Amino acid sequence: RCSLAARVDLTERLVKEYLQPALDQVPPGDRAYRSRVLIQVAPALFRVQRITCLEMLDGLDSDDRDAALREIARFLLYSRVPSDPTETSADADSELSWDILGQIVDLIERMETDWMIYATAEDVADALQSSKNTYLVGTPQREVIAHKIEAIANLKLPMKRQIGHTGYRLATLAQTLRIRKGRPAEWATVIADSRNLENVADRALVMQIVALCLPSGMNGQRTKLLAEARAAIETIPSEFDRFDHYLGLAEDLRGVDNGQCRELVNAAASVLAKSSEDITSYQRRLVDLAYKIDEALAKNLIDHFDDDEAKRSAQRQMRLLEVRKNLGAQEDATKTLNQIRSRDLSRLGWSLVRALNAGRFQSFHPSDIRPYLAAAAGQSLRQSYSILLWYIENAVVRFAKTDQAASFLRPMLDATI
Repeated sequence: RCSLAARVDLTERLVKEYLQPALDQVPPGDRAYRSRVLIQVAPALFRVQRITCLEMLDGLDSDDRDAALREIARFLLYSRVPSDPTETSADADSELSWDILGQIVDLIERMETDWMIYATAEDVADALQSSKNTYLVGTPQREVIAHKIEAIANLKLPMKRQIGHTGYRLATLAQTLRIRKGRPAEWATVIADSRNLENVADRALVMQIVALCLPSGMNGQRTKLLAEARAAIETIPSEFDRFDHYLGLAEDLRGVDNGQCRELVNAAASVLAKSSEDITSYQRRLVDLAYKIDEALAKNLIDHFDDDEAKRSAQRQMRLLEVRKNLGAQEDATKTLNQIRSRDLSRLGWSLVRALNAGRFQSFHPSDIRPYLAAAAGQSLRQSYSILLWYIENAVVRFAKTDQAASFLRPMLDATI
């Protein structure tokens, strides 16, 4: 947090006087614990002692090392503390520099995990689509970055110790073409190869990824490829795998083709209706997405749930979504809070924190949301923590860069301590 606030002096002091000595006390023989700690602290350590950090990570198992490298890359890309909860679909909206992009490519080159190489390449491509980076990173720089990641993908993927097919390589190459605005002939090769993947679930996912990477001048190919991906999803044998693919495609198309989104959500719901297993968590995901597309769609889905307990659980989820949407607009927040069960208050808090951290939720004056703080005060710290966190982070977002910071934030710090 200090480095994000450009307090280099304090960042260095914290790492040298507190972080590094504490890390040195973790017994080298306790490999599992040491790995967990290193993954968590790697972004901070990297900002101050880059070479030392990478040397320490080289001593970890490959999976743990790559997890730490990905945490560093995401910290550099998003300018967010990795442990901060945020919505998974949050847009990358931070400014990138040539130096940061170079560091991230170096981190990708060290990775030995196929999906992490792909995921980090996708993060870079997403970040470069931001309006803030349109002019900050020029075409020649984009081409250099894309060609470097492309070389890594062609050299390393597929990994022999992991998935044997070329799916992750094709998905990564699609991101590099997206970065450097590849020619139609280059896209044609990736499209053809994605259609030839043997496993139907992998083929559906890779065709979906490639389709969504295509430039606007290839809309016809995108529509055709998405239709093929959807047809492939319908033939996936595992019902929960099929559900995940339906929902994943719907999430990617939200705001682009809401008509097809509705169809996909209904298809996912029909998959759950045939299942005899515990599907509560799946229903919650379904209702969340349906609500984002259309409130009426979510309510209609809930009405068709067969199990009464599932229906009540989904209705409580809807109530939380409605509270989040209308927060600040309610004339009587206390009355609204009385409709929420105490055990659901924590879920509401985490939802608000994730949305705030993603930049998708406005901040409020602390006095306007004080009833939520009062409601949390009556709960155990375990249950109230997320609401307390949201209340404080809300104040940080609202006042940190104003002359009112000392008036609002310092007393909160003192009270917390």
